[in-house]
Amino acid sequence: MEKTIFLFRRKEGVRRSEFAKHYIERHAPLGARLTRCLMGYTVNLVESEGGPDAVTEHWVPSAMDLLTPSRAYATAEEFQRVLTDDRSFIGDFELYVVTEEELVIAAEPLATPLGRETPEAKAVWMYGDAGALPPPPRARRVIDNRVSRKLVYRGHEGWEAAASDIAIIRMAWAAGFDQFGASLSEALRLREYRFIAAPPAVPIFR
Repeated sequence: MEKTIFLFRRKEGVRRSEFAKHYIERHAPLGARLTRCLMGYTVNLVESEGGPDAVTEHWVPSAMDLLTPSRAYATAEEFQRVLTDDRSFIGDFELYVVTEEELVIAAEPLATPLGRETPEAKAVWMYGDAGALPPPPRARRVIDNRVSRKLVYRGHEGWEAAASDIAIIRMAWAAGFDQFGASLSEALRLREYRFIAAPPAVPIFR
């Protein structure tokens, strides 16, 4: 199993509120319904300024299953439907592939109806050096996503693996953002929406 983490930015001319509403009310339900390979699907809307507008997680058998239309969709028409909607509000993005997920502070995700906002604060930190990680923040649950590679789309040449500028994407959940302490200044503040429940977390998956 692999996990893809997309850092999405909204299309030029689309307001952040429009981006968020379209993603949660239209695009994510459409993708969850039509994309065949999803084993888990979470959309995180970013509240912080100056970074991406969404951090989106897909749990899939392999990243290329998600990125190959003939594998991900039953028909070309279904792929085109999702792609057209995608292009209506999403602009640039970066894509990272995770092959190890380490449960640093173990706790079960809060039970929340699919498609509804998770009723707790979520934050994400991105580190370039996996060997020099700071201590985990004060949190109820912490997961370190180890990035194996970055994927870049080259148009007709397809997807190309590239060296990743990010080694660890750390995610943490707490009752409120104030509980994360000073480390929150280096994090993205998120609002989490789960559309397909992720596989059970284990210390490491491959």
